[in-house]
Amino acid sequence: MVLNSLTGPGFIEGSLSCLAVGGSFVEMGRRDIWSAEEMAASRPDVSYSILQLDWLKVNEPAVPGTVLRNIMRGMTTGALKPLAHTRWPIAEARVAMDFMRSARHI
Repeated sequence: MVLNSLTGPGFIEGSLSCLAVGGSFVEMGRRDIWSAEEMAASRPDVSYSILQLDWLKVNEPAVPGTVLRNIMRGMTTGALKPLAHTRWPIAEARVAMDFMRSARHI
């Protein structure tokens, strides 16, 4: 599964290159995203969804909380593992922001 929020030229294609055949692609971005038709033309094997958190907040406010509780339960039981991550001390915030701006993070 790919949970994508990256925008700009090549990011969707790059994210798709990481996705196994028959995988799921969930788009969280709000600009420069692909339509269902564009995704189907590029990767017809992929299940494609656009997650609109702002819409959920207004129209189905219980859903995000339920999902987050399920994720927390999975983390607690070990069914879900955290992604690799890097931490910087606050004194190195500029270095951290430069790292993120360079799009080298996951």
